Amino acid sequence: MSEIQFKNGNGRFSEAVIHSGIIYTSGIVGDTPGADASLQTKEILAHFDRILAENHSDRKHILDLTVIIPDIRKNVNVVGDIINAWVNQDALPARFTYQGLLVSPLWNVEISMRAAQKS
Repeated sequence: MSEIQFKNGNGRFSEAVIHSGIIYTSGIVGDTPGADASLQTKEILAHFDRILAENHSDRKHILDLTVIIPDIRKNVNVVGDIINAWVNQDALPARFTYQGLLVSPLWNVEISMRAAQKS
């Protein structure tokens, strides 16, 4: 059985868990509470770039993204356009986007990711 690695735990959850060459992230929110969905999405994707680099992966190895947006009618296109510009166009991940309440009304988007490590 493969070892399970728990990365950047904070006492409640791990930022990422790696098992059998797959990186699973927790839901990530932006660094700027109250900022618009555009800035928060860019901040989240910067976290993903760091997580991928730290764990021997890259955007080409992203398997899927799960996107939660509290006000989907207002922000789905903004968030979607930023993600579309960020992902590798030759390796488009699966994506699931839905409307849901987040822990704080100061967050306009939360995203989790699964990615494969490079061989």
